[in-house]
Amino acid sequence: GMIAFNSEPIMHCADQLHMGFQIGMSVGEPTIALLNGLHYIQKSFVGGRNLVALSKEIDYQLEISETHDDNRSKRFLGLFKETLCQIIDKNKARADTTTLSEGAGALDEEMKIEGFSEVVFFHRVIQSYWLGYADRCHYFAQKSAPGEAAVGRLLKLIASFYHGLAALQILRKKKSKVEMKEIARASLKALTAASDLSPINFKNKAELLEAELHRTEVVLRGNEEEKMHARKMYAKSVCSAEAAKFDHEKALALELAAHFYEENGELSNALRNFSEAKLHYTLWGSKVRVAQIEVAIARTETRLTR
Repeated sequence: GMIAFNSEPIMHCADQLHMGFQIGMSVGEPTIALLNGLHYIQKSFVGGRNLVALSKEIDYQLEISETHDDNRSKRFLGLFKETLCQIIDKNKARADTTTLSEGAGALDEEMKIEGFSEVVFFHRVIQSYWLGYADRCHYFAQKSAPGEAAVGRLLKLIASFYHGLAALQILRKKKSKVEMKEIARASLKALTAASDLSPINFKNKAELLEAELHRTEVVLRGNEEEKMHARKMYAKSVCSAEAAKFDHEKALALELAAHFYEENGELSNALRNFSEAKLHYTLWGSKVRVAQIEVAIARTETRLTR
């Protein structure tokens, strides 16, 4: 289950790892159980499992790691717990988690642990993107280690996906930041290659990045042909995310498509996409994203009634 995501559906990998966790606990091997459990949490998060349910599973594994004095598992599980708390409801995130504003500086000692820094920066990239901080997402993505160990490859691909989206968001606001387009293209290249091996896990991501590249060209140059390509790729990404049962990434594709429609004066299409995105963010369990979408819906409804 740890590297099978290269060819198998990510949630199938998660289910196999969860079975490994249960077997490890049943035969009195907590270390093996927690190793499987940690990778189960990782794959489940990437696959878009409900955040609230996943948070409860992390709490259960944290209790086990505390009981068996497994500090390594506690560190890595704690990072996932922090990320989920931030995405679910950053205003109610646990007081004892490290906040984004503290960055990686508060983790200097743990950063010396092998493999830990890569995971820290992955979480900072993810937290920053979902909370709406594109520049911060870019900053932490640049600090990520360039290595691609087999177990770390999934995290690198996911971080690259959000970095690519953030880079294009920055470029649309700061048109002088031309290097951002190369970041997005590099991300698209990596995700396209991953999609060739496992389309169920990565096709929707490559399609969404391509749609955002077309959207950015529309913003920069007002090309009508780019608008047509953007519409097509957003629709494809939504369908691919639905086929993969990725509620969070279907919601994201719908949201970004809605922003594209709003920018181009297609307010009815924008409102429809925002409303559907809200539904899927609700299913995912992110109050943060639901709140952001509600602001966009209110703004679009106001414009429609003028």
